[in-house]
Amino acid sequence: MGFENYIGGYLVVNGAEAALAVLLRLEDVQWQEWPPFPRQAFAFSAESDAMYKGKCLIHFGLCVKDLHDWLDVWVAKFELFVYGIEACEEAFVVASVTVFRSYDFAGKFYYVWRKNLDGTWATESTKGNGLNSSVN
Repeated sequence: MGFENYIGGYLVVNGAEAALAVLLRLEDVQWQEWPPFPRQAFAFSAESDAMYKGKCLIHFGLCVKDLHDWLDVWVAKFELFVYGIEACEEAFVVASVTVFRSYDFAGKFYYVWRKNLDGTWATESTKGNGLNSSVN
């Protein structure tokens, strides 16, 4: 069986065409690699009223069982995906992980990536002891 976990968030991309190109790079839900990272979990609206600060907002959400052992792998996969999108300026992930066999791991974790003016990425995370930051 397994425990239900939720991962959701958004990416801020410069332009609807760039957002569509991002979604087309993702694999289909039938792809068997674990942890899952399917195209069907991501969506955006090209309508002007759906813009965020003049940018296109891609949102996503997954409900996945037994992610507790794979959260770091999923976040690393997402991070590489974000770094590979030239038009991406910001990304946010919240992971709600429920594990009954390990109380110190149950909870919500937040991850933020923001592109700096020089093209490097600043990252923040609540995973671990408090808020952690770095620049990549």
